[in-house]
Amino acid sequence: MYTMSKISVRGLGFASDGAAALLMTLGALLPWQVQAQPRPDRPMASQPADIAVAIDAHRVDTFVLPSPWRVTGFRIQVWRPLAPPPAGGYPVLYLLDGNAAFDSLRQARAELGRARGAPVILVGVGYDVDDRYDVQARSMDYTPPSPGADKPLGVPGNPTAPGRAQPGGGADRMLAWMDGTLRPLIAQRYPVAADRQGIYGHSFGALLVLHALFTDPARYQTYVAASPSTWWNDRAIVKEARNVAVGAPASGRPARLFVLAGGKELDGVMAEDSPEAIARMVNAAGGAGAGVRASYAHQPGKTHGEMLPIGLAHAVRWMAAEHGAPGSAE
Repeated sequence: MYTMSKISVRGLGFASDGAAALLMTLGALLPWQVQAQPRPDRPMASQPADIAVAIDAHRVDTFVLPSPWRVTGFRIQVWRPLAPPPAGGYPVLYLLDGNAAFDSLRQARAELGRARGAPVILVGVGYDVDDRYDVQARSMDYTPPSPGADKPLGVPGNPTAPGRAQPGGGADRMLAWMDGTLRPLIAQRYPVAADRQGIYGHSFGALLVLHALFTDPARYQTYVAASPSTWWNDRAIVKEARNVAVGAPASGRPARLFVLAGGKELDGVMAEDSPEAIARMVNAAGGAGAGVRASYAHQPGKTHGEMLPIGLAHAVRWMAAEHGAPGSAE
């Protein structure tokens, strides 16, 4: 089993130090745009060396699927493990912001000097652009439908600030496309297990992960949400979490939700709006032995940007451990 090395796991009570007012200090150091959206012109942080997942490019299939709602298509990257598929197929993990995720996986290969993976098929879901991110596209596709989503409120540290965030609210359309087009295509082309599927997202991508869970917990078996942008549109995802009701799964085995956040990005986040609080709300909604079990993992001293590669490495290893796939150095 993989462990959460170099990461401390809190109980799901509220932290008293999380109730600061606003991100005044960090806001003075960085413009709001840097906090709200990724910066493709900046170097990507490294995955932690002890848990890094590193891939060789020759085992990656890349293709583009048309988008039903915009000119820019989806760039799909699929990494295939070396290990033979287990009975029933490999676990499969969908990685939102796929261009950035696969950049991190390749960067880890260069830094480690060798490949190191797990017997999990990795599917990067990105946009067919030269950068790691398409900021406008991800703002629309990853954020949940909510009142005022066409002109959403909020910046990091101030959920009600007007007029700065990109239009959003298209998460249902994105999930429907993944459910109806992408996932069946992956199942047709690769030996994946229908009952061992997971999704990973960071920042706005984590909002899509949480919305996927809240609207249909049986959609995936493992959900990993790193640094969810709880501030977006006056805490839309927090309000959704408060209203969620999670029933017992038909399979009898609860889905797993892993929520992560870095210590440096939590300054100014109210305890009741924190990623930790979302995990607690999910557990309260599900009840003992019901549909979802949630865990919160706190990474001390880490920034919002550093959490994408940290969350990615943990997501792959949690996925393998959750679904009985032994580790491998490939």
